[in-house]
Amino acid sequence: MLYFRRYIAFFLLLCCLTQAKAQTYDLTNFNFAASDALAQLTKIQNNTTGEQQADATISIATLHWHRGRYDQALAILAPLKQSQWPKITIMAWFEESLIAQNRNHYAEAERIMLEHVHPLVNLNLTLFTTNEQANFYRMTGIYQRNLSKYDLAKQNYQISLELYSQSNRPSGMARIYNALGVLAETELDYDQALMYQLNAMHALSNSQDLMTISANFYNLGNLYMKTNDLTQAEHFYQKALKIDLARKNSKDCAFDYSQLAKLAHKKGQLKVAVEYNEKAIELFLKADAPAATTQTYLQLADIYKDLANPTARFANLNHAQNSAMLTNDTFAQGRVHSHFFDYYLENKALNQALSHAEQYLAITQSLNNISLVRPAHEKLADVLALKQDFSAAYSHLKLAYQQYQEDVSSERIKEQEKSKKDVNLLQEQLKVSQLQQNEKAQQQIIATEQATKKWLVTLFFLSLLLFSVIIFNIWQRRKMALLRNELSEQLLKQKDQLLADISHELRTPLTSMKLQVNALQHNLISDVQSSYSQMNQKVIDINRLISDIYELAQSDSGHLVLNQQSHVAAALFESWQHEFANYVKDHDFNWQCEINLQQQTVLWDCDRIKQVLTNLIANSCLYTDKPGTITLSVYAKNHFIIISINDTAPGVPSDQFEQIFERLYRVEKSRSRQLGGSGLGLAICKNLIHAHQGQIRATASPLGGLKISIKLPVCNK
Repeated sequence: MLYFRRYIAFFLLLCCLTQAKAQTYDLTNFNFAASDALAQLTKIQNNTTGEQQADATISIATLHWHRGRYDQALAILAPLKQSQWPKITIMAWFEESLIAQNRNHYAEAERIMLEHVHPLVNLNLTLFTTNEQANFYRMTGIYQRNLSKYDLAKQNYQISLELYSQSNRPSGMARIYNALGVLAETELDYDQALMYQLNAMHALSNSQDLMTISANFYNLGNLYMKTNDLTQAEHFYQKALKIDLARKNSKDCAFDYSQLAKLAHKKGQLKVAVEYNEKAIELFLKADAPAATTQTYLQLADIYKDLANPTARFANLNHAQNSAMLTNDTFAQGRVHSHFFDYYLENKALNQALSHAEQYLAITQSLNNISLVRPAHEKLADVLALKQDFSAAYSHLKLAYQQYQEDVSSERIKEQEKSKKDVNLLQEQLKVSQLQQNEKAQQQIIATEQATKKWLVTLFFLSLLLFSVIIFNIWQRRKMALLRNELSEQLLKQKDQLLADISHELRTPLTSMKLQVNALQHNLISDVQSSYSQMNQKVIDINRLISDIYELAQSDSGHLVLNQQSHVAAALFESWQHEFANYVKDHDFNWQCEINLQQQTVLWDCDRIKQVLTNLIANSCLYTDKPGTITLSVYAKNHFIIISINDTAPGVPSDQFEQIFERLYRVEKSRSRQLGGSGLGLAICKNLIHAHQGQIRATASPLGGLKISIKLPVCNK
């Protein structure tokens, strides 16, 4: 018993290890068009177990029917329809319905869906996503559309559309819109068909589902070709082809080329049609799709008929027949017989034509396709009449006529039903239109009221804004008037002060001169020459003061004329420094000069700049205590010439650095007059430097006295 338990445990462990070794594969997006697709699927089948292995087996069956090997596919699916896994059973039945569709057995495909797939899905809804459920209803609708059960098809399409909406799958919704478009196209309602196809295009606007996008373009091409808009049709076929080439899907590319060939044939471009057709055949053969290959050979045969090439036409009919034999597709075989009938009838080979007409009739009757049975009877009637068998020909014509009456009756019923639907739809549209008009009128009233309110609010705010602007304008004008009054008062005060200062400056030397003259008149002065010298100096002082006042007046009025020319700054200072040195030394001061310049070019009135420097050095000589030192330094920095004049004590209080540049301002007024200063020199210096786009300022000197710094721009060459 103990050994038996150990054996069971070992067996279970072995099963778990085997299960663990099994690989998992996702076949959702498997490329069935690949040349080695069968080898890939077989490998997956061998490397998997259980339900996944069964899923791989279904994919192998899918590959077989994609390539026209329907019987092999059905044989593979047969045992899977009784699978232990409900999902595998359902998918096996679903694949069988797809095979029936591809063989044009739409009634069988519909039966499988209604009797097997949908009942089983309803019992096992949890096994399928909303998207998968929607796909089942979509395919059922496609089968019913091909059976002319349009109302049922629409119902299934609507269910599918709702499910796709719930799953938020734009590509699924696009597929349904595509299907609804094809349905409307089948009913010859091209406007509705175009609307559905455009809805599909809109649903795919942000999608990466290239297969559905390509199908949408392909359907639009078909729609435009049926409405004879060949330019638009070609545009959409080319767009579909471009996508399918990028997808490397040979079969879909072949369908695109086939439609382009049909389009070129319709436009009379027969050589182009042949080229497209041959490309389509090449790709269909590569994809192993004999049913599609058959149709393409027949299309090429029709093109060679228009090219008056019976040999090539007959050869392609034989190729079509050989391809049809590989498909087990009776519909494709029937089309081949129909084309052979036309060929032999045109060439008066009546026996061969009769044989193919009889086979064509048998096939259409086996398909139970009423729309094909009538033309089959007509073909037989044509060939029998040529063979002088009028009785048999009449019988077939009679059957064709009966079929025609049934078709007409059916069409009338459809037309009546359609008319009723159109009337009901028109009534609904009228109601909707009336409601829309009422709603539009109500919205217009509301919009008018809102516009009136907006207009009143806007008018209020505009009035408020205008009033604010007026008040602000008045306030600004009043403020400007007050400011002008203040400025006028200040200017008058400055003018009065200036006149008083100038009068005072002139009165002092004039008073001194008057005393000298009186003394000379009364012979009170023994040294007459000395008195004349003093009077001459006073006249010079008065003349200097008047010159300074005149120069300032010119500067203020903008009439100061500068003779600016280009100079090398270093050369100017080299020529001036000896004169400055002699002047300083003559006044018993030490002189230091440091010039660090290269070849900087300046645009100066050199006389005016020299005047400024002379004035500043003279000031230093006047107000510096002896023994003292006066220095001049010049250097270049950041495209500017920096000039500094330093002197020793006494200095100037820091709060008066700005004021010393004002007119007639003196730090010690009595001492300045005693030393002969006019009080206008620094103001003139400031104006001249500003006229050269420069700056001048006063700071404390490291030597203990005053430092005057000048900053002048270098000339841009």
